[in-house]
Amino acid sequence: MIIRRNCMDQTTSRTADKFVVRLPDGMRDRIAQVARDNTRSMNSEIINRLEQSLLVSQVDAANPLKADLERAYRIIDRLLQVASPSTEDVQEILELFKCGTPRASFPAMNSSAGV
Repeated sequence: MIIRRNCMDQTTSRTADKFVVRLPDGMRDRIAQVARDNTRSMNSEIINRLEQSLLVSQVDAANPLKADLERAYRIIDRLLQVASPSTEDVQEILELFKCGTPRASFPAMNSSAGV
């Protein structure tokens, strides 16, 4: 959102929705620095970052299985680190995962494998 400095835009700026935010110590300076680095005003930088986070939230909401997939990958990584399985075991785990095998078929999914 670009705000130009003329009478018409100042009216828009005055009537724009406003929201006061309390920032933790040091955050204002960090935002100011990032805004300078990106050649934006602080307001534009904040709006841009909020827009990006909302877009990511929409994508995550559209893909409800994303968290399950990420957890499954973490569990597989952990199993590979801890168990040092044979190549055949790794291939079997990956094939089950690729085929969309239900969660109950993965023993680590139902236990606390440290993940």
